[in-house]
Amino acid sequence: MSKEITKFLTDRKINELPFTVDDFQANVVEELLELQGFDVPKENRYALRQAFTDFAEMLYFTKVISKKKIHSARDVIDAITDIRVFCLDGTLKLEYDADKTLHEVAKEISSRQGEIIDGKFEKDANQDPSTLYKADFTGCKLEKEVEE
Repeated sequence: MSKEITKFLTDRKINELPFTVDDFQANVVEELLELQGFDVPKENRYALRQAFTDFAEMLYFTKVISKKKIHSARDVIDAITDIRVFCLDGTLKLEYDADKTLHEVAKEISSRQGEIIDGKFEKDANQDPSTLYKADFTGCKLEKEVEE
């Protein structure tokens, strides 16, 4: 299923943008805020990134968290993969099929037109709405096994 997402990323050359921890974290935090019912306007993304960095520094200076001495590529991949595991776990707990929901999201984001602005793909606000697909998760619920 991730092949569809990979195609979206490569077709739009999003995968060619440099990876930065700050941008990745800001994108994840933006989605976490969306989960809570909040919206981050595009013009506030830099402020969000800075606020998250400030929050992490505050946690460090108040000794809520500690800092690792080595922050390797392996550490970054491990953290990203752990985030994926939590996402799969959340999807299962809500009784949805992760592959089916990812397929729906792939269809939705692939229908979008736009361009890369400040290192992030931005949807074209003027795109004809009739050309946009909206993910439909109704067929993505896990089927319950019936015991006989």
